[in-house]
Amino acid sequence: MVDLRDLAEEVFSRLPVTSLRGARSTCKKWNTNGGHALTIWIYHCDGLLLCIAKDFASFVVWNPYTSQTLWLKPPSPHPRLDWYSYAIGYDNGSKSSCRNSYKILRFVDPLRNGFVEYEIYDLSSNSWRVLDVTSDWHIDFYARGVSLKGNTYWFSRERYRAKPAVGEPFEVADFLICFDFTTERFDPRLSLPFHTGFECTVTLSSVREEQLAVLLQVDYLLRMEIWVTTKIEPEEVSWNNLFLAVNIEPFLDFQFGMSQGSFFLDQEKRVDVVFDKDTDMRFTRNIAYVIGEGGYFTQVDLGESVEYHRPFGCSYVPSLAQIKQ
Repeated sequence: MVDLRDLAEEVFSRLPVTSLRGARSTCKKWNTNGGHALTIWIYHCDGLLLCIAKDFASFVVWNPYTSQTLWLKPPSPHPRLDWYSYAIGYDNGSKSSCRNSYKILRFVDPLRNGFVEYEIYDLSSNSWRVLDVTSDWHIDFYARGVSLKGNTYWFSRERYRAKPAVGEPFEVADFLICFDFTTERFDPRLSLPFHTGFECTVTLSSVREEQLAVLLQVDYLLRMEIWVTTKIEPEEVSWNNLFLAVNIEPFLDFQFGMSQGSFFLDQEKRVDVVFDKDTDMRFTRNIAYVIGEGGYFTQVDLGESVEYHRPFGCSYVPSLAQIKQ
């Protein structure tokens, strides 16, 4: 029998969770640059964090290990800045042994007809460019893409054009979509090991910068499944057998808010760490839930938070990556 407290301590000893509140002291710019307060969308790639300002009018690329920061503003702000999605990656075609070719993708592409824009910022040339992108798929605006080998992956669904006739099933295709920062384009659809309905939630995570993990939450069954890739490239994916399947009803009487949440895997211990809010405390405290096979379950209080948005946890490895000023 494994002691849950010992298991949780071992998992968290290997889990660097990014915390803006705890790390702000490493860089005075964090608090003084224009009085910006940072909020929801934090994105991670290769030891760099891309953090979006609360007013969505600016963002910062930050290396917590070296304390380097670079504040940026979008070239043509749109009135609805909160609609934008972001990603950070790098050019795999760079001949330099040191990665200086980092890029930022910023886009808005609503499910129904509306304002569409795809832009990319190249840190090496300090320039913005508009991308010509036409998609027949849709990425939810709240979905956080996951960086893997310099590219970013999202869960996506086919863009439906019209409602079905009365009595006909209302289903759309679902898949992974990858933005390749080297070619600066979205690659073909990648298959999933399952099919979802609109009563399901899908969240992505990376595993040691080598594999992609997918958490499927079936809302009405209070069931959670996790799948891990055996191979993942922008144009190819293969999956292993089901990594973990857990009925969470005995532990919790609510669904995780995974639409804006995050999770982390410990493959050796076969446990899943889900970051969420404590619903009993009116969403004032951040909680990490450790869930595993055989009924293993515990929760760790990560402290109080004035933000309603859920905490973000990722597998972070310190990097000497340089941010060109």
